[in-house]
Amino acid sequence: MTDGAGAATPHADDPGGVGQRRSVLTAPGLQTVAEDGVLAFNAANGNLISFTDIDAGSTLLTLSFQAEHGTVYYDGQSIALGVEIRGTAAALNILLSKLTFRPDADFTGDATVTVTVNDQGIRLAAR
Repeated sequence: MTDGAGAATPHADDPGGVGQRRSVLTAPGLQTVAEDGVLAFNAANGNLISFTDIDAGSTLLTLSFQAEHGTVYYDGQSIALGVEIRGTAAALNILLSKLTFRPDADFTGDATVTVTVNDQGIRLAAR
């Protein structure tokens, strides 16, 4: 769910309980990649995906991906869709900085990558 400017907003099921600060997931807007090309999400390209959670500390969070019409990669290795990766916010942000997307062979059209972060209190998803 994005706010139209590319910044993700929490789901409506966000409990927002006392002492629970909202996580913020930042994702780029619409991206373009050539047929059979690779799209790298990083600061150098101006399309880094990242999140902040000021009250997560060293809590283990989960990160998962979904992709339509392509494959998500971390540092050259494909990530199984729907698998949850656990780590601290710092570790997961490092993973996100090395994220790439490769569309299916010979695919043209719209493809979607969904990144979901769960801090065990608030779940965020960005497309």
